[in-house]
Amino acid sequence: MKKLFFAICFNICLLGIANAKITPISGYTNITQQIVGNKEDAIKEVDREEFAEFLDKRFKSAKKASKKEINKTTSHIGNEIEQLKKEDDGGKNFFREIYERAIKNIKKPAITHRDDVAIEEDLKAMVRSESSDKLNEQTQQWRNPLVPMVTTFLPPYNIPTEVPAIEHIPYLMNNIEILPTGMVMFEETIVVVANGQKLKSGLTKILPSTISDRKRKSQHIDYTIINVSINDEPIDYKLATSNDKVLLVPEKDYNLPAGIYTYKFQYLADNLLLKEDNNYMLYWDVGGNGWNLIVDRSYANIRTPNKKAVVHLEALIGSSRGFYPNAVSIEEDASSYTFTGNIPLFIGTGMHILTKIDKEAFNAMTFGQAFIRSFYNYGDIYISFIGLLVIALSFAISWQYITSGKSRIKASLSKTALMIRYMLYEKFDKKSICGFLLDLYKKNIIDIQQSGETILLIKCTDNLKSLLSYERKALRAIFPSHETTFSVTKTNKLPLKRFIKILEKGLKRDVIKFNLKLNFSYLLFSIAMMFVVWMTISFFKIDTIYVLSVLALTSLLTFFGASLWYAGSKKWIKIIAKYVAINLLAICFIIYSAVIHPLGALLIIGSIVLTIYSVKMFSKRNGLVRSYIQDIIKQKEHLLNNKDTITLGKGFINNQSLIWVCDLEDELKPSTENSNYKIPVIKNIINRI
Repeated sequence: MKKLFFAICFNICLLGIANAKITPISGYTNITQQIVGNKEDAIKEVDREEFAEFLDKRFKSAKKASKKEINKTTSHIGNEIEQLKKEDDGGKNFFREIYERAIKNIKKPAITHRDDVAIEEDLKAMVRSESSDKLNEQTQQWRNPLVPMVTTFLPPYNIPTEVPAIEHIPYLMNNIEILPTGMVMFEETIVVVANGQKLKSGLTKILPSTISDRKRKSQHIDYTIINVSINDEPIDYKLATSNDKVLLVPEKDYNLPAGIYTYKFQYLADNLLLKEDNNYMLYWDVGGNGWNLIVDRSYANIRTPNKKAVVHLEALIGSSRGFYPNAVSIEEDASSYTFTGNIPLFIGTGMHILTKIDKEAFNAMTFGQAFIRSFYNYGDIYISFIGLLVIALSFAISWQYITSGKSRIKASLSKTALMIRYMLYEKFDKKSICGFLLDLYKKNIIDIQQSGETILLIKCTDNLKSLLSYERKALRAIFPSHETTFSVTKTNKLPLKRFIKILEKGLKRDVIKFNLKLNFSYLLFSIAMMFVVWMTISFFKIDTIYVLSVLALTSLLTFFGASLWYAGSKKWIKIIAKYVAINLLAICFIIYSAVIHPLGALLIIGSIVLTIYSVKMFSKRNGLVRSYIQDIIKQKEHLLNNKDTITLGKGFINNQSLIWVCDLEDELKPSTENSNYKIPVIKNIINRI
């Protein structure tokens, strides 16, 4: 697993005391099978009585017990069983059920469905059912007298054994070694009879992704594949996820011809042991409880660091419907315990082994090991928290720098009358519109004339290169086609409204662009930090590409949802925008939770919300635009301090629009009559728009 990379790096930094050697997996070639059809007596027909006698030997001790008859110490066995029992008892509240269903619908299996894996819904329905119809159906199929028999050589002594010639697992042996470090080594030998139906693409090994203790506290299990072989030929396998399971599947698809094959899986599990008081507890389902195949003979061997440290040992065959007493035989030797299943493991049932070992049998855990174990469970939270902390610190430092007055605008902004008034008073009004007309007059694009009650705007040139795109568009609204004059009257309200609307939209768009330019570096830093968080979290997941794509796409949706919170100018639009934003963020939380820890999901959403908030804060008047506003205020003060000079000659024309939008028209007037003084006409235009 990728987490071993993190573990190695961490231990190098801390001068760790251990290293691990992993046998590389070579490509699979020359898969051979046991040839069972060449001998005359390899397959033979048996009658009903002979086959029934064969099965009766296997079932003679199988007496089913109810849940109440089960030993109380094993009532908590298995995360799946406890979860199913909780569902049967109606333990979930309504909203929790909706949340889990949403998570389940979002989760995408990392592989396509494989026929040797039981469909989860059917499996749960089977173990939930209080009736034994499904079990009886399987039993009768297994007792079918028309099933032919095949002779094969089963481990460990390769004794010739007759088994039904249908797809199933005639032999399963799981050697489990609990290491002093707390890791668990598994070496499984699985013999399968394949006929091209369920096992046409080979055998899949199903493993739990999490395990829970009595208090429902779960911990994630980390797996490392060491070696996989078929009939002693190495084959490349990989780890994949499917809902809440981890699957060992072939890296490349291949067809498994009909025959009998021996699979060997060797893998390492970390963070599998549960801590309980002064003991460590291993719970393991030998059958996996997820194969769409019947396991005829099942065995397990457990080796512990110190056999004398074993506090409790127990094994049962069954499911949440109930367990079979005396269905598992336990033998011991000088160094290990061997478990033998006395009945087949039908679909939906498993051999559940529980072993408690005194913690004194294990090596003391170092800080590095404790951190790495904690990282398995809460790595998503740690990484997301670091990302949020870095973004928050960068925002705090930047804000302190801005408020100290050291920050200067690096983005350019056209200082038009519209923009100056908006920045100075944070509004777009009739004075803004008239200020734009005075700007056009200053640039000799239009002339403004009044005769009696008639006010005319006269177009002087078609050269509009000095104007912004939306300003040119607005001008075309009042001077369509080849028109050169526009009368400011009530009869021309419609083109005038269009003119005003274009100016307002263009100004707001320019303000947004300017704010994005101002905040570009901060926004880019936050996005880069978020990308690092996505990459780091995804790197330690089994299905890296899938998790990364989910995090990236969901973050885009989160950015959009968080931005909606500040959208709208009217009250009813703001209410709708906030409602949509809340719902989008809730949806994003559910999607995030499908691939990472829910708390980590909240932290990522918090990072994005903080980024949007910081951009909003930086865009305020006391933020990054402070220096721009200060420049406008200085210009205003310059006008007042030099009014005698400015009001004389053509200098007044160049400053007329600035005087108007800064509300200085009463303080600054020409000392003599001046035909270029258009503010009186502009005051009359205000009353008509």
